[in-house]
Amino acid sequence: AKLALKKTAEMTALCGVHEKRLSQKAAIDWIIDWANNITFLDAEGSYLQNTRAINALRSITIKTEGEAHSEVRDTGRTLSALEQAEATSKETLPAGLNFNLAPFLGLDSRNVNVRITINTEEAKPSVTLRIVGYEKLVHVLGEELVTKIGAELEAKGFSVFAGTYTPGK
Repeated sequence: AKLALKKTAEMTALCGVHEKRLSQKAAIDWIIDWANNITFLDAEGSYLQNTRAINALRSITIKTEGEAHSEVRDTGRTLSALEQAEATSKETLPAGLNFNLAPFLGLDSRNVNVRITINTEEAKPSVTLRIVGYEKLVHVLGEELVTKIGAELEAKGFSVFAGTYTPGK
């Protein structure tokens, strides 16, 4: 039998931004929409006040420094370039967030750790949100589902196995 669970609105929203490059405004809008589910973390893992973290994301400065070196000789040349870019804000920029959600109807609520990356490749900053350990999260959710279904069915004399089964020929 094949079972497809219905994602909660929170899980749908989080999966919708996972590894997507969002404009600064789109990221802030998404965060504000889901602020009741979010707690922010700094680079050391300490909690940040939500309003301060949002204000930091609203006002990002990208500082760039560049240096180019060229050396020409009779038998060749050397070219090198060094560029540094850093995103800063008046407030402490959040490095991550915890998103509290029940991923699917019937599964337990949990905090999902999300990394926040400020992209500095262009003059206009963008933000990427990435679920930390996405594959592990999917595995844990699968195990939880098997455990919950297994407990119900085993009480009625059925066995539950997770995986793929191909009958022999």
